[in-house]
Amino acid sequence: MQDRNAELVQNLTQDFARRNEFNESGARLADAMRWINREGGGVLMWGFTGQSAENMGEGVAGNPWATIGPINFSDYAATPNGGPYVTLDGATQYYYRGDAVWNESTTNPFLVWFWAYTTDTTTEKTLTCKWDTWGGNNRRSWRLYLTGTAVPAGTNVFGFQCNDTGLLGGGLSVASTLAPTNNTWYFVGGYFEPSTLQVIAVGAATDTTLTYTSATSSVPNQLFDGAPGSDMYIGALKGAAAYDYWPGKIGIGLARANVPSARIQGHMARLFQATKWFYQE
Repeated sequence: MQDRNAELVQNLTQDFARRNEFNESGARLADAMRWINREGGGVLMWGFTGQSAENMGEGVAGNPWATIGPINFSDYAATPNGGPYVTLDGATQYYYRGDAVWNESTTNPFLVWFWAYTTDTTTEKTLTCKWDTWGGNNRRSWRLYLTGTAVPAGTNVFGFQCNDTGLLGGGLSVASTLAPTNNTWYFVGGYFEPSTLQVIAVGAATDTTLTYTSATSSVPNQLFDGAPGSDMYIGALKGAAAYDYWPGKIGIGLARANVPSARIQGHMARLFQATKWFYQE
């Protein structure tokens, strides 16, 4: 039996890791949807594959996502590099599921992230949320969205809002310092640790790193989970006057509970680096 040659193994491993069939394999994208890596993990609460109304994780009991609009076969496609997505019209189309325990983590750390592309950065719009302003105030928990405050003028930024009371004006919204542009794919991640940390992470598919913006004070002590609870939405929120419809494309995304805060930036960075090539156009 020949002894293992550590130097040869290292050289071949580095060469293999640089080859396109490793870095650009669709298996890496699929793997990220189920991934618990060394920087963190936790319960897979729900997921969106970007190629159907399929749900994942704890949310599979509510599988599939209900579609409104309607959302047809022709609305699904993939980037030239194979990143799956759905195109929403910004006027009628969105996904939702009813209020359920897998919608949010309440008193546990909570991570939600998506790949998203919008055709309009000038107005507020919601990427995903458990947020409902219809029929009363008591329906706000969390949302990942383009904020209604333009920074710089004329361009909104991605924000992550968490609310412990369910009431208008409650909780905290953390806004990214990275100003997005139209017709560009972005990784958008929000992280919540009760009373301790709230993070919004944003990076274009062509960026080398994510931009993190954090808050450590005024962070809610939980996510609202009272009654009446809000349904959960992808591509909209429910409101009396407007639904904050998402105009553009939504790719893969998911939510996990109990990702440790000490590793959250590394965890999101790994997800970003592993999936960004697929959303480069």
